[in-house]
Amino acid sequence: MEVLSNRIVHDHLAALLKEQFGWTVEIEDDDLSGLCAVIAVPGSSEHVLRFRSEPNSVEVGYDDALPPGPAERLFVFEPHELEDALAHGVVAFVQELVNEEVLVVRERLFLAGSRSQLRFRRRSELSRRAIARSLAIYSWGRTFDKEHE
Repeated sequence: MEVLSNRIVHDHLAALLKEQFGWTVEIEDDDLSGLCAVIAVPGSSEHVLRFRSEPNSVEVGYDDALPPGPAERLFVFEPHELEDALAHGVVAFVQELVNEEVLVVRERLFLAGSRSQLRFRRRSELSRRAIARSLAIYSWGRTFDKEHE
């Protein structure tokens, strides 16, 4: 059985992100839970897109620098699925984010008082009511942004 390392997964992901988006992905954090790399979000000095690579998964997170956060999406795969999982899972999801098909929405949690939650949401699935009730909406190119209230 093939065993992948954090570094192998990170290097494959970095190569795909460079090829697809022209991004240079450097390791920001190297700890026992995986390798973490960060991309600055255009138009914001505080927002970042974070990639945490582990031997069988990649977590994509968008952080708006407000608690609680970040929005997270986890991609889990077997070693023999690495190339397909990264290209058709992680990179495809990031492409949807960059194309503003997926937005980042800070939603009020009514059962938890004044707390909120940051989530990835498909733009096509957001109703006018959901948009009106959201505290903030962030889009990669800032086209659909709604300021934090």
